[in-house]
Amino acid sequence: MRTEAIFNVLLQSVVKPKISIFSGLLLLPLSANADLHASLTGTSNYIDRWFSKSNNDWTVKADFDYEHESGIYAGSKLAKVKFPPMGENRDELSTAEIEAIPYIGYSYTINSDWKVGTEINRYLYGGIVCGHYVDYNEYYASVTFRDVVTARASYADDYWGTHRDVFNYDVTGKYPITDYLDISATAGYTTTRNAVGTDYSYWNIGATYFYKMISLDIRYMDIAHNGTIKEFHLPEYQSFEPARINSSFVFTASVGF
Repeated sequence: MRTEAIFNVLLQSVVKPKISIFSGLLLLPLSANADLHASLTGTSNYIDRWFSKSNNDWTVKADFDYEHESGIYAGSKLAKVKFPPMGENRDELSTAEIEAIPYIGYSYTINSDWKVGTEINRYLYGGIVCGHYVDYNEYYASVTFRDVVTARASYADDYWGTHRDVFNYDVTGKYPITDYLDISATAGYTTTRNAVGTDYSYWNIGATYFYKMISLDIRYMDIAHNGTIKEFHLPEYQSFEPARINSSFVFTASVGF
């Protein structure tokens, strides 16, 4: 699909009215103390911790971000998504094709070694997933050491419309090999047992190459099941059954400023 067509789909999505207030933050007057960033990304699989938002297939994403010297930032992420049908001949129960994630956050630098941050994300979809609407909020807190190690914790108050509270914890470490090449890894754990029947641990490791406005990333990802509830079942109006990932490599290319 051509880039122009992709953006037409994104802009015409029904989620556009929902994110207008958040996106308006991006239109604040620019000054010497503020930065506006944007990127367009293609990836072989849109992974979110333990599952795929693109049904284990290629997709595109865009990110718009406004940062102020005060530490306040805001923006919106857009992505083409695809979720599997629930059972045979039930494609209509996963109609969402666009994901929008408006967000706002604050980052505070304590000293040359440490900084902390907090962020609120709102997940919005232009359709239904697993037979119902799944828009929800997630709240993040993070601490970073020397821009090398970052630990995060998050809380979702209505995880994918399941009416269940879910916590997630992860640690990311990165190390610059050269001015153009980083290696990085993430390990995490998500308490989704009460929402989907299983807690998941997940991890990835990979390398990212940077050149001017372009970045290329190759990453190996895997998950493990933890504490599965036998014969777990939610009513259909609360269900969430995405495509779980298997051990795999994911390729990502981005261009931005």
